[in-house]
Amino acid sequence: MFTIADGRDRLYQWDADVKLLIDENVAPTVDEAHFRSKYSKDNVPIPVKVVRTDTESYVMVPNVLLQSSYNIIVYAYCCTSKNTRHTQELIVVARPKPVDYVYTEEEVLTYRNLAERVEALEKNQGGGQQPGSALPPVTEEDNGKLLLVENGVWNLVPSTRFVKNKIAINSFTVSPGQAEIGSNVREIILTWVTNMRPTKLYLDGDELGETFKDACKYGYWFGSEASAQKSNRTWKLKVEDDQGEVAEKSVTLSFLNGVYYGATTQPESIDSAFILGFTKTLASSRARTIDVTAGEGQYIWYALPVRLGKCTFAVGGFAGGFDLVDTIDFTNAKGYTESYYVYRSGQANLGATKVVIS
Repeated sequence: MFTIADGRDRLYQWDADVKLLIDENVAPTVDEAHFRSKYSKDNVPIPVKVVRTDTESYVMVPNVLLQSSYNIIVYAYCCTSKNTRHTQELIVVARPKPVDYVYTEEEVLTYRNLAERVEALEKNQGGGQQPGSALPPVTEEDNGKLLLVENGVWNLVPSTRFVKNKIAINSFTVSPGQAEIGSNVREIILTWVTNMRPTKLYLDGDELGETFKDACKYGYWFGSEASAQKSNRTWKLKVEDDQGEVAEKSVTLSFLNGVYYGATTQPESIDSAFILGFTKTLASSRARTIDVTAGEGQYIWYALPVRLGKCTFAVGGFAGGFDLVDTIDFTNAKGYTESYYVYRSGQANLGATKVVIS
């Protein structure tokens, strides 16, 4: 729905003048985008009008929301129908304030600092009027509270109103995620996305350097078939933020054999070459639904590893219709051999058929 115009998949604290493009398929029904900080309690969304040109529709992210590291929630709103069409979370990564940052749209300040600035303005300029209302009365107990402008009115709020964004691992993936048993996987890429830049990063207990905190990617390259990955492997990613909060996530590369299905006539013998001619799906379970078209003289076939167990079949809501016709030592395309069950429909020429297998 919303994409960052410069192609990034996340924002950074202290970014300014960020343009969000609106998907052209829904842009005509969206009049405003309403923005709010995810981790700020009781905050009122900031409405921003959609800008339309001949080539695009977009909104600008309020700079004030990027003065903190809290993720931003944006709502696509239709003023005509008065309903929300879509909601999306924008990831904001914490970072130090740049020395050249000068945009202070509505920067959150401590009351005491702001009061000093107001007093200086009154002395130097003969007094001044603050937005919307006078400053609220303050006592020593209010020291350290935050002064926030909301709808043009000054409000003193406890600092606890803003909850620190804890680090989280949004995704952790491995490519490839599956491989056929007997394969030698020589290249493996681990990729992850976090909601902020971690201060510490561990992979299988080993701390990774600064480069990986930004690259969010780790690769393995095995120089020979002999050294390649040949069996299941699980990786554990652990991240830690500057508050000591920790998040963990694991991912597994699974080596699987295939289940095979298709339609053909009865062969003279059932062997590996016969099974390899069918559609293959790498699987860890016998259960699935298949669509097969069996023409004249053709039967529907289903073959799977014995270790996955015997199957039951249903067609059109009725159980049965398939027979276990053989058990063979099947060798897959990678040279791995194991025992397979081979099932065949009881009738030929079934046409287009949906088969539920459990």
